Amino acid sequence: MTIKSGWDSREGAILRDAAKQLDLSISTIPISGNIEENAYSETFEAMKADGADGLIVSDTPANTTNSRTIVKLASQFKLPAVYPYREFAVDGGLLAYSIKLAEAYRLAAGQIANIFAGAKPADLPFLQQTRFELIANLMAAQTIGLTLPPSLLLRADEVIE
Repeated sequence: MTIKSGWDSREGAILRDAAKQLDLSISTIPISGNIEENAYSETFEAMKADGADGLIVSDTPANTTNSRTIVKLASQFKLPAVYPYREFAVDGGLLAYSIKLAEAYRLAAGQIANIFAGAKPADLPFLQQTRFELIANLMAAQTIGLTLPPSLLLRADEVIE
């Protein structure tokens, strides 16, 4: 199985190592030029021509800004995709596995409030998300002709019908 990913960084290395242990092949197709619908369309065409079986969308600002375009193209090319934020699944994406952004913002606001109250930033603890959510979109699965296993749906924090 070949999965396309947009990660070239440390996260990409971790992802490639995990895929290797599962005997999966991961390749990266970067998007170049102006990042708009044409660039994404060309990328999806290249992925399909290369035999991609799935897509993992990275959380780059460009991908987040173009979430609806990516979701539309994944559906059009019938590529199962996992997205970095809940909003992708709400917009029609298949699966999202992410931190809760509202909680991340709340933690950041608390840190800022501490700084305004006089705390030194170096003295504040490093806070990291510990709760992740899985969102599954059944309509997206039906659109691409995929049946999500009941075990996945039971684990999901939210199932969009």
